[in-house]
Amino acid sequence: MIQITAPATGERFDDIQRQVDRQFPAGRFVAVEKGVVVADAQTHGQLVEEIRSQGKSLKDMLVIQAGVEYPASAIIFTFGSAGPSHA
Repeated sequence: MIQITAPATGERFDDIQRQVDRQFPAGRFVAVEKGVVVADAQTHGQLVEEIRSQGKSLKDMLVIQAGVEYPASAIIFTFGSAGPSHA
């Protein structure tokens, strides 16, 4: 088990990403839950299978691909969710 440490002010994505990049080869998919790496795999599909085999859900985790530079901000769209209705 690999522990991902975060600054005292709380977890920040860029801090977690730097640690993942140091500990895993580029391209590897890594799932982090509550500061702990719970799975890693060569492909996203393999990572999903591994998480499911543990009886867990990715919705409760942060998934990072090692070596990938992510933008400082992003818009995430969800479809079919029970979110607010805009009529």
